[in-house]
Amino acid sequence: MLDTLINLVKERPLLHRDWFREGFRHRLPLMAFLLGFQGLYFPINQFLSAKGGGTNVALAQIDGNMPLLPIFVIAYALGFAVMPILPLYAAWKFPRDLFQQYMVAFFLIMCCGYTIWLVFPAYVVKAPVSGDGFLMDIIKSLHSNDDNYGTYNAVPSSHVYYVTLAMCYYLLYNRRLLIPFVIFAVCNALSTMFTHQHYFIDVITGFVLVAAVFGFSQRVIIPALRKWEQRIGVVGVS
Repeated sequence: MLDTLINLVKERPLLHRDWFREGFRHRLPLMAFLLGFQGLYFPINQFLSAKGGGTNVALAQIDGNMPLLPIFVIAYALGFAVMPILPLYAAWKFPRDLFQQYMVAFFLIMCCGYTIWLVFPAYVVKAPVSGDGFLMDIIKSLHSNDDNYGTYNAVPSSHVYYVTLAMCYYLLYNRRLLIPFVIFAVCNALSTMFTHQHYFIDVITGFVLVAAVFGFSQRVIIPALRKWEQRIGVVGVS
């Protein structure tokens, strides 16, 4: 991995290199950076938990009556699993322009999410969970693990916005995925509430952030980036 990074840097100046060119090997350094950046979720959560304070955004009429449905922990776990898999698969399969669009939005939504968490820290209060069974045990484990690194980073829900943003670009890649992907995005969002990992506002703000980032990235950032690449002569950009 280190040798690959060194060789890529030696090939040409960093700003003139096409980091989005086709071929998984060429995209690997970018993916390593972005997935590493995604890992800032944990230290931010720990920092906010240690700092204390923050806001609880639970809505009594909605969140107070939200049932705990163990079956939804399956969708919740799948959401966790696909968070790194979806960008990695895109690095393997997506054409250059679409991959660039996805990665720019991916980075932007992380920056937005981190900023919101730090400026407006919000937390989730986990009620005691009772009951037996394999799925219920997973929920208990999730709640227990949250106690170890904090229950902040709530608004917006990264579980919602990472998966939903990926769905947007995968649908541009293959329109036939519309129905299964919409179903999965909805189930993923519901799973955050039915496992009591998030509140209703967390989910809504997650969807709103995706819409804002997707629109701003497609209409403003990508056109500006393409013009800049052409001006400085990025290899592979026409």
